[in-house]
Amino acid sequence: MNELVSIIIPIYNAEIYLKKCFESIILQTYKNFEVLLINDGSTDKSGLVCDSYVQKDKRFKVFHNVNTGVSYSRNYGIKKALGKYILFIDSDDTIKKNYVEELVKCIDDETDLCICSINDVYEKYCKPRVISKKLSGKFYNDYYILISLLKVPFAKIYKKEIIDKNNILFPINISRGEDQIFNFCYYNNVKHYKFCKNTAYNYFHRKNISLSKVITNKSLIDAINKLKYEKIFLESNEIKFGKNILANDILKVISDFAIIHNEKNNFIDFKKRIKFILKETDSDCLDRFDYRNGWKKYIFTLLLNNKLYMVLYFYFILKRKENIL
Repeated sequence: MNELVSIIIPIYNAEIYLKKCFESIILQTYKNFEVLLINDGSTDKSGLVCDSYVQKDKRFKVFHNVNTGVSYSRNYGIKKALGKYILFIDSDDTIKKNYVEELVKCIDDETDLCICSINDVYEKYCKPRVISKKLSGKFYNDYYILISLLKVPFAKIYKKEIIDKNNILFPINISRGEDQIFNFCYYNNVKHYKFCKNTAYNYFHRKNISLSKVITNKSLIDAINKLKYEKIFLESNEIKFGKNILANDILKVISDFAIIHNEKNNFIDFKKRIKFILKETDSDCLDRFDYRNGWKKYIFTLLLNNKLYMVLYFYFILKRKENIL
């Protein structure tokens, strides 16, 4: 198989990381690909680096846009892509030499999605995300096992035909969970999938703060909207352990948004925010959340279900102070 693969890379002020990312692509054992560099109005020298690689390798193409956001950039790449298959790579990450080859080998006419592992790369160590449980080969049964790999747009290969036919795009008005919403829409069309064990994506954890980590009232609304999409997806596809998945993500949102940046964060506002999240989401699933999901989460849900908001408030205030110090 020698099908054209479109590699889409959204770029914003990533000058210092681009060379490693681009070189890991040039060194691929699979050669028939195009690289779509979507420069999202960078104010550093990212654009110049992109231009130099376009001159160096004819498979690289660059598009210089005004700053509009990562979702717009990925959508722009999808519209410009000529390949049968699509890969998304973040501009500060790298891929193994056999990454494209193994994913292309994995996918076929009967397979709608191929997923590979992720290496979480930190400053002093690397930790692979291990799939320890046995996979059944049925996507909706295995979803719970693969959840740590399924939320992101990288570490997988998509069919462009499915994206185009179903008009699947990243929502441009959401800055938190937009990649998961894109995946929910794509996963709705997955009948058969494969897990590729022979390669991995190198995901670098940087100290800089991304938009997805900024805690504001706007990002809270975005996170809640993502949960609503997720609830529909899990229920309509009868995902195994779907209630547990949703409960975990509700707890994550509560934890992430317990303290809002640049807000007074008094107890009254905290309590209103927690009650708002519970009201807007399917918080009934927390009633059936037990210790097998972890003792910390179990205690967390006990406090929520018994409306012991003051205890939670002091916990998050102390946690915030520890992070600041």
